[in-house]
Amino acid sequence: MKILLGTHHLEIRAGSELFTVELAHSIQARGHEVAVFTFFKGKIAELIEANGIPVFGPDDKTAIARFTPDIIQTCHLPCAHFLRSVVPDVIRVHVMLGVIPPLEAPPLDGGAFSLGLALSEEVVDRINQTPFGRDVDTAIFRNWFDDKAVMTSARALKSHGRLRVAVISNHIAPELVDALAELEAAGGVEVDYFGVQRRSVVIDGKFLTKYDLIISIGRTVLLAAACGVPCIMADIHGSDGLLTVDNLDHVRTVNFSGRLAKHAITKTHLQEEIEKLPWYQREQLRDRVADEYSLSSRTEWLLSRYDGLLTDRRDGARKFLRNPSIFEAPGEGLVHAEITATVLELRKQLEAAQRQLVALGMLSLPLRFVR
Repeated sequence: MKILLGTHHLEIRAGSELFTVELAHSIQARGHEVAVFTFFKGKIAELIEANGIPVFGPDDKTAIARFTPDIIQTCHLPCAHFLRSVVPDVIRVHVMLGVIPPLEAPPLDGGAFSLGLALSEEVVDRINQTPFGRDVDTAIFRNWFDDKAVMTSARALKSHGRLRVAVISNHIAPELVDALAELEAAGGVEVDYFGVQRRSVVIDGKFLTKYDLIISIGRTVLLAAACGVPCIMADIHGSDGLLTVDNLDHVRTVNFSGRLAKHAITKTHLQEEIEKLPWYQREQLRDRVADEYSLSSRTEWLLSRYDGLLTDRRDGARKFLRNPSIFEAPGEGLVHAEITATVLELRKQLEAAQRQLVALGMLSLPLRFVR
């Protein structure tokens, strides 16, 4: 199969970027031809290209059409609309990874899509409130851990003594920093922070197993569990505490985001979760996660769905659309591409101005663009 994946940006290590990187590599490893589209290229795009996968931008319309994909799978509404205007006659799948960013809203022209994928029940609930949910078959396609990144922790579980803690987040909650500072001052923890706000690093098993406890959300929670490292699910929206065998099926409904119970993040809350560590069922949780959440199993399931869609198309099967798409010549994506070009040009001008200020000694370091 020839598969084109689309995502709005490929600049930093964040959820949708890593989702695209890992899935592209996993599909390619199974012998399929993969390409990627994005409006904003960056270091993550370079990582994909280094593995022999082309990454197209909005100026590459001819190359995209020449790629002639069998399947186009998109994240983010503008990508879905833009690629429909460039490659109009192809099977389309759209993935919605969350409920908060406006980019995660379902496409306007649901009738043009053969399948919708949602990361959790929380996302499905949102989709079902839109025409896309009414017109498109939508399946839950949960987050995963990358099998290749797993390393089993040999560290003993402990709730006393000085714990090595890693906070991994691109949106570090101030109250989390305050609570950990109190625990650190009391001698209970030693904390390192990672993410675009502090230090962005590759998160894999070798990295995670250096720590006694991880505090994060999403895919990192699953990778930590697969490596046998305890993880508290906490971010700017609150905390769902320590991931356990008992709460796994509940917290996955909000993609391990801390948004289920939304406990306030305090010193007391963190201390209560840490005190659970002696009873942490490391092996049982690791077995469950390994069995149900690997990237390999997700990829095989997805390729099976692709095969089914292609078979239906070859057999002439067409789904019954209760509300056929009114966007026969969609223009929203093309407009977004024009805006993207303007943004990129303004970035260049700002970077040039910053360099001049640095040369004049009026600015110590150039500002970084963080999504």
